[in-house]
Amino acid sequence: MDHRWAAALLLFLIVHQGLSIPSIQPKNGTLIKKKGDRISLQCTDSSGVRWITPSSAKKTINQNRVTIMSADPKHTGQYICQNRISFENSSLYIFVEDAKNLFVTPSLRRMFIGGTEGAEAVIPCRVTTPRIGNIRLEKDKGGPMPENLTYTSDI
Repeated sequence: MDHRWAAALLLFLIVHQGLSIPSIQPKNGTLIKKKGDRISLQCTDSSGVRWITPSSAKKTINQNRVTIMSADPKHTGQYICQNRISFENSSLYIFVEDAKNLFVTPSLRRMFIGGTEGAEAVIPCRVTTPRIGNIRLEKDKGGPMPENLTYTSDI
């Protein structure tokens, strides 16, 4: 019985507030910054919001704001502002350009890629600039890649 009341209350709150979609400032699907720049994002919505960000930006969140005083390539990634009730969201992708770091260094747990032969695998490789065009896969120690290996890149 308690679950019905909770569901009814949630439905009432959603209908009462309307299905609002959070809005991120600045308004743009992509934001390009340089290393050392200040990044300031604000999310507005009729009810409470939460941010979903790259792990490197977690400590920069203050309620409906994300403020990064000195941007670093590790701050590159998707920033999502989500309504806490309806789960509607808006997102922004931030690139933090640095000529010395064209890729975000993966965390230790993402450095090892597992899989089975013949199956698809995702190589976590975030670029820090949208201007990179020719990405190719190479072995760390040199040498040719297997002939039957195929891959696609998506920036």
